Amino acid sequence: MANLKDRKRPTTNPSQAHLTGQPEWLNSLEQSGCKTVAVVGGSGRLGSLLTRFLAQAGIFVHVLDATPGEVLPGTTFTQIRLGAYGPTKVPDDLLDGVDAVVHLAALHGAHLVAGYPRNEFWRVNVGGTDEILAAAQRANVPRVVVASSTSIYGAGTAEGMRAKVLHEDAPLAPEDVYDLTKLASEELLRQYTSSIKGSVGVALRFGRFFFPSHADYHLRKLSTGLDAHDACQAVVRALTTPLAAGTHAFCIASDHPMSHEQREHMGIDLREVLTAVLPELLTAAERRGTALPQRIGKSVDTSTAREQLGFAPERSLAWVASTWNAERRATARMSGQRWSDLAE
Repeated sequence: MANLKDRKRPTTNPSQAHLTGQPEWLNSLEQSGCKTVAVVGGSGRLGSLLTRFLAQAGIFVHVLDATPGEVLPGTTFTQIRLGAYGPTKVPDDLLDGVDAVVHLAALHGAHLVAGYPRNEFWRVNVGGTDEILAAAQRANVPRVVVASSTSIYGAGTAEGMRAKVLHEDAPLAPEDVYDLTKLASEELLRQYTSSIKGSVGVALRFGRFFFPSHADYHLRKLSTGLDAHDACQAVVRALTTPLAAGTHAFCIASDHPMSHEQREHMGIDLREVLTAVLPELLTAAERRGTALPQRIGKSVDTSTAREQLGFAPERSLAWVASTWNAERRATARMSGQRWSDLAE
């Protein structure tokens, strides 16, 4: 199997194949010297969005997944099945010529709820990570980003208690096989960076970004919610920010800046905290008839990622409030127009 150095690069400029107006944080890729990125799980929801962003910025993206995704200029696809044997196993030379690897492929908590066997989580999440890191080690890849999860901190607090604040130094409290496999993957990443001199590993402890409804998707940002757009920004920051050799872990969510004490107090009285830090969200939610919870059990603090990576969520609660208010203004304008105005 030909490695990435031997594969023919597309002649189309990827940045010309997409809409203009790319996010500012994509500009860091040009200065980073990162030209080729392998995205493991690149056909999934987050992986496909990340692939689109990277290709838009002119990065050559090699998508590795069990299922083909959208074909984009500036990308190639190789089918692999993590933990598999036979023709779809991870080839020895798979990552030759890669500047960085982003490993997103995994079974998630939703798979656990759906009844997937525990051994499948170990096979895919841990065995698969081990396979990818072994291939990266053979290719001497200097930077690897691995998706972890804030679920490794355990459940939130009960009614009447202050909210648990999740940050990099908070106690870990894994509760199920998914959490354990994420911790095992982080340990494998630490072993990787200790074996490759000068290499950098970044474990991004993502908040949750799978929800049953549009409203739930945004309201979860009060606690551990993560917008896929912001997850992509975190990955790009992890790829491009100068970091000391070794492994680093960062908590990532679409949170709103506030103090540790305010995060804790959201477990007692969420409305009181929002009145102080983001009153426009209360107003927007009330106007659109969206009920906010009285409290939350845990809150992700991304201050370390903000300080060290330059992470700045663009789809935070402030964005949600602004979007909801804009929707209301647009509806009001439409309802105030005459039919003849709309027909012109």
